[in-house]
This record gives sequence, C-alpha cells and structure tokens, in this order.
Amino acid sequence: MGAFTPNMMFEKMVSNFRNSKNIYGESMIRATTGYDSEYIDKNIKYPEFQRELEKRMKDKKDEFKKKKLVDSKGNYTQKATELAVLSMYATELDNLEAIDNIHGKKFTRKMDKYGEKQEITNYKKGARFRDIAIRQSIKNLIRHNQKKLSLENMKMYERQSKGVLNIIYAIDTSSSMKGKKLESTKKAGLALAYKAISNKDKVGLIAFAENIITSIEPTDDFSKIVNGLTLLKPKDETDFEKVINEAMRLFPEGDELKHLVIITDAMPTAGNDPVQDTLQAISMARAANITISIVGMQLDEQGESLAQKIVQISEGKLYKVLETENLNQIVLQDYYAYE
Repeated sequence: MGAFTPNMMFEKMVSNFRNSKNIYGESMIRATTGYDSEYIDKNIKYPEFQRELEKRMKDKKDEFKKKKLVDSKGNYTQKATELAVLSMYATELDNLEAIDNIHGKKFTRKMDKYGEKQEITNYKKGARFRDIAIRQSIKNLIRHNQKKLSLENMKMYERQSKGVLNIIYAIDTSSSMKGKKLESTKKAGLALAYKAISNKDKVGLIAFAENIITSIEPTDDFSKIVNGLTLLKPKDETDFEKVINEAMRLFPEGDELKHLVIITDAMPTAGNDPVQDTLQAISMARAANITISIVGMQLDEQGESLAQKIVQISEGKLYKVLETENLNQIVLQDYYAYE
C-alpha cells in the first residue's frame, strides 16, 4: 500500500467518482468517508455535500494517525497492512462460522472449575452455586424418597478443562506452488489460525522449500500468523526432512497434543536420498508424539505413494486435492479430526 492522501483522493472522487471507485474500492471509500458509494454517487455533484465530504476525509486522516494506521507522513503502518490482509480474507473467515456449528470440543481429564460442564457427580465442598445441578438433585431426592435437600444428596456438574492442541501449518513454497496454489494455501492457513486460536488452541507456521524460510512456534497471537502468511513467496526445491526436524524443535515438550499438517504439491527432491531421509524423520516425529497429515495438491502416483507411507507411520491423514477452491474446508476438516 502507498500513502493515504485524502486531498488527492477527494479531487479524484469529485472529478470522476465512478473511476475513483474502481481505483480505491468500496471498502476504502466507506472507511474514509463514512458513506457508501451509491450515496456518494448521487450527491457528489452538490457543492454542500463536497464540503462535508472533504471535511470528513481530513478528519479521518487525523483519526488514522491516532489509531496508528498511518504515520506523520501519511504512510500506512504495519498495523494498517495487517488489517488490510484481514479485510482481503474477510469472506473466508465469514464462511467458517457455518462449519464451526457441526463440530464438538475436545476435553482432557483434568478438572477445572472454569471449564465446560461435563459429568454429574456428588456435591463437593467449595463448589460454586452455578455448578449445582438442580434438576438432577431433585430427581435424586425423589428417587431416594427424601423430603429435604442437603449437601449429602445434592448433585453438581464436574467441569473439565479444554485440552490445548498445538498445530503447525507447514507450507511448501517451492516454485511449483506459485500463483493460485500458494494464494489458496495462504487463505487456508489464515482460516486454520482464526478457527484454532478462537478455540484456545495454538498455531505455528513453517514455510519451506530447499531450506526453512519462515518458522513460528505455536502461538495464540493471530497477527504473527497473518504476517508470516502475507510475506510468503515461491522459492526452489522441497526438503521434507528439514520441515519435520524444525517442527520437532518448535513443538512444546510434554504431553500436549501436537499435530503437523503439510501442504505440498510434490514430494521431497532435495538431499542425497530424500525419500529415506523423510521417512526416518517422520519416525522420529512420531516417537515424539507428533501426528502428521499431508494435504497433497495434484500429487503424481509416486508422490501419493510416499504420502501414504508418511501418514501411515505418523498416524495422520492424507487429503488429495485436485481443485484449490475447497482447500479451506479440507484444512479445517483435518484440524477438527485432531482437536
């Protein structure tokens, strides 16, 4: 993005609004003026409306400065860039809500008074009033032919804390992924990060070709993943062994759930024996309690065969993708299978 220049933008809108609409876009015009483009188009010829519009746009520049969206020279800040990326992907984020309604939640066995209501147990000292199971307590009273509720016959909800899944999204950025494949992969990564972090899980990011290009450990900071995805560009060959080793380094130690999903359109080509090196790294990852899924985009027969071996060793899943349009749903399907 360039600089925000409300004076120039205003002049273009007055001179030829329909052309300026094509230049700046509906969202930018609404954010800058507070009016939708249809209303402006009807009123832009009136001098009184022009004066009001010019004032609004100058005031908006001051507001952008206060919100740190532009600097003192009118240049857009990093924060503004992040918001622009989110705006670009807004449709993808909106489409996720319908999917979310059909999936459940995972639980650990650890009890937590702030967690989800699960099993009904006998009343325990110190339980909160909201955790008392009134209906079940009354049923228990009637069942035992008792006439008065007491701590001894009262029931309560036992709350269970929601388990945290650490998931790393690994993107093959080799030259064959350029164009629509990489763009769709970025959008799917954004969808995964948005949904997982909303569910209190953590998401990491690895971008790889012959070497590791981007490496972000699992985090609940959505902006880190957005920034990492935005800057990705296609590179050279593909080295899976480095991806697996980097993922093992990034994942936290302990018994937390750890899952790696790799998006690729080809199998490893870098190294002296890329297939054997990859399978050995996969075995080490599984020993570290990491599951691995492969989202294969238009894999050839040899690539699909190796992908099958990878998911078999790592107890993951293989998704064969022929069209990129449904990549969001496939990546989320994998997430819900392991959350």
